[in-house]
Amino acid sequence: MPISLFETRTMLEALEEMKAPRTFLIQSFFSNVETFATELVDIDIVKPPCVTFPGRPLTS
Repeated sequence: MPISLFETRTMLEALEEMKAPRTFLIQSFFSNVETFATELVDIDIVKPPCVTFPGRPLTS
């Protein structure tokens, strides 16, 4: 029976052996980060205005 590298058991073993990432930069520059336990997040998407040029069709 061949061993599949992408089976869950094989991937979990590799994941457990991974080292934790270094957090020096995060701790140095973003030490005062506040997190909130909210269910919903609202974002605003602002698109730049559409500019037309003479002789070119308007595409968006």
